[in-house]
Amino acid sequence: MGEAKHKNLKQGKLEKKKPFRSVCLDWLEFRKQCVEDMNDVLFEIRHKFKTFRERRQFKHGYEGIDLAIDGSLTTRGSYVRVELPGQAMQYVRYGLGMKDEAVVDYFLDKGFEARRLDGAVDSAEKALNPLVALRYWQRKNVRCEASTLDFRLPRLPGGQEIFPKNGAGMTTYFGSRKSERLIRFYDRRFLMLKQTGELPTDLDGQELDHLTRIEMQCRRNTAHLLAQQIRQYGMKCVPMAIAGYISFLDPRDGRKRRRRNVAPWWERIIGDREMVMTLPHTPSSPDQAMLWLKKQVVPTLKLMREFAPDKYKLLQEDWMMDYEPPVTKIKKWDAWAKIRAQRKAELEELIQLEKDDDAMRRVERQIAASSPTVDDLEGLNCA
Repeated sequence: MGEAKHKNLKQGKLEKKKPFRSVCLDWLEFRKQCVEDMNDVLFEIRHKFKTFRERRQFKHGYEGIDLAIDGSLTTRGSYVRVELPGQAMQYVRYGLGMKDEAVVDYFLDKGFEARRLDGAVDSAEKALNPLVALRYWQRKNVRCEASTLDFRLPRLPGGQEIFPKNGAGMTTYFGSRKSERLIRFYDRRFLMLKQTGELPTDLDGQELDHLTRIEMQCRRNTAHLLAQQIRQYGMKCVPMAIAGYISFLDPRDGRKRRRRNVAPWWERIIGDREMVMTLPHTPSSPDQAMLWLKKQVVPTLKLMREFAPDKYKLLQEDWMMDYEPPVTKIKKWDAWAKIRAQRKAELEELIQLEKDDDAMRRVERQIAASSPTVDDLEGLNCA
């Protein structure tokens, strides 16, 4: 009896060290340009993920049908777009019996490009909630690639917003909504109870009294890079990518931020602190700078010229001065120039190979045209 009791106590301690955790994909968006086989692609996706036949209009000029109950399969011109939000992924996961990585493999095999991918980690660790994430940031106990932070509080019946106890119903954001990567922490238990009236359970079917979701939203090039990593290494890439983007540091560690250890509860959630994956950034380029000028700078200058002409004149005088560009911008543009030069060299080499092949074909055709025929040979024999 004593040994059994000691074993149960030991198992209980191990269970406390390893709280419930699950990893999933909460949102998927894929896009592909189809030139000839669009109807075949649409037909296969419709029968693979089950659709509703009513065709309707979607945002941004897309037109299509519902996919996997809550998703969509739409087209615009020669482009095909597939969107699978959280509820659609639930149907694919439990209704169709497909794993999340299998869905990613399917669309990448079909030549689709991932445009948005949300990887999520659900944790029952009580040391973490959205309010704790906010407090750690305010006390500079966070090592994060993002420079901006935002949060959203639940509204009371009177319309007031207060910081809730244990972050119930609260959401904390790390990063900009327009950037390629964004991390959000929110109360998953509160959201499930509000949307579906259900309570989350663990693998044994027991209700969880606390559940926080850590969700990393990736868009554009970063989404496609993460999709390729998931295809190669599996779902373990999701917590590794989150750990490469943000880390909560131990407040008791008095060393410099880059040398400090992560908080014990964060290591229990993410896993081994040595297993970290950093997604590469898209190098800055003059094309991106021009897009930023058109969308951000030019409209602001027009407003200044209309509503603050004095400030606008001072700004014009500053333009005449010579400013040295920052070193970081020079390095980024230099990296872009090297990548572009490398791609240009590869393209020129490919064109040269194609030219050499065409030249060889022309020579073969000339040899074939100048070679004697059977009739010529017979004429020579006769002579």
